[in-house]
Amino acid sequence: MLIMSYKKAATLILMAAALLTQSCKEDNLLPPVNTNAYFTFINAAPFLGNDTKGTTVRALVETNGHTVADELKFYYHSIYPQPNTYLPFTEGDSKITFKDSTRTTLVTGIVTTQAKNYYSAVLTGSEGDYSAVIVHDNYEPVPDKALVRIMHFSPDAGEISLYRDTEKQEVLGSLDYKQVTPYTPLAPGSNFSFILRRNDGTSKRVGRFFVPAILAGSAYTILLKGFVDPPDGDIAAKSSQIVFYRN
Repeated sequence: MLIMSYKKAATLILMAAALLTQSCKEDNLLPPVNTNAYFTFINAAPFLGNDTKGTTVRALVETNGHTVADELKFYYHSIYPQPNTYLPFTEGDSKITFKDSTRTTLVTGIVTTQAKNYYSAVLTGSEGDYSAVIVHDNYEPVPDKALVRIMHFSPDAGEISLYRDTEKQEVLGSLDYKQVTPYTPLAPGSNFSFILRRNDGTSKRVGRFFVPAILAGSAYTILLKGFVDPPDGDIAAKSSQIVFYRN
């Protein structure tokens, strides 16, 4: 039989009580389940002119008057943290401040978020003329349809139309710069292209994306960014392009 001395037993009881107290305090600091709003961050603004600022963007998030995260650092050719991953933040009155690599503020976006809701915070524009666009990402799945939306962040493309190129090109809708369409139900399918064209009478193509497949019950985003005609001539890095991803 293992006999424990009174002194040792008392010490263990005190340690257990301390751990229980600490655990209760930590639990009290945790937010209730499912009270977070969720953000992903997108840099759709190619930098022009002075490249010493680089293509790094920082986002500082403040909610209800309090900074809720360290500055997030991301790049022009990426969506942070991932196209279909969102970071949790406290719900409420939120302010997203976009900064360049020198931590100079570019623009600030303001939104009131709600728990269990998903948002994209998008930086768009060009040197000296930036906008912060906050997009609500929630959707209701349609069992026998795929859902597709367009986000238009190409500064010089003007009004554009979306075409689905299967056996023939079928127009699906139009929108202007800094606009986002609702999710549109489409028949699922594979091996076709989404094409974006200028709606100015020229039908100039500003982006094309070959789609391996879109699936019923899923939602997708067609994000257009970059310049049709880059003002500084940097065609390689700043030409218009489509980023296609599943939400």
